[in-house]
Amino acid sequence: MLLLDYASVLNHLNESDLSIEQNKKAGKLLKDLGDDRLFGISCAVLSNSYLTNRDFTRCIKYGEKSVDIFRKLDMISYLAKALSIMGDAFCRTGDYKNLRIIIEEADPIIKEFDDIFIQAKISYLKAQYYLNKNDFNLAISNIDQSIELFNLAEHSRFETQVLIDKLNIIIECGNID
Repeated sequence: MLLLDYASVLNHLNESDLSIEQNKKAGKLLKDLGDDRLFGISCAVLSNSYLTNRDFTRCIKYGEKSVDIFRKLDMISYLAKALSIMGDAFCRTGDYKNLRIIIEEADPIIKEFDDIFIQAKISYLKAQYYLNKNDFNLAISNIDQSIELFNLAEHSRFETQVLIDKLNIIIECGNID
């Protein structure tokens, strides 16, 4: 358990390479012990670390493992978080078909658990999906919702990035008033 906690802290400190190393050790121990709950969490942290490192293939691989475990164990709030990580990877790779599947599953779960930060991420992913479909009104609507939710969750770094993305979309659409 300490290795998993340490790996999680390293991930939050943007030390993703060290996090991956420690998390792999923790995951092996947890799998050998048969602790599916913690092994699922370990896979989710690995998925997030790989997302940070832009290794989307491994991000999705470990995301799928964690999602399967969370479904099996009915760990619904963890499921929503793992889905949002996978959704981010699908979005960044342009896999909008799988992104839509993720959004459809994650959206009602996140609303049920009232996780503002993950709601903001899903709103942002929806905006990217609609932007890909050339539905600029729905894209901007979801971007605005994402900005508001990131603000409520006090995640100014994400809020700022989404504001920049919104400005870029408005400029590209030629809708500057």
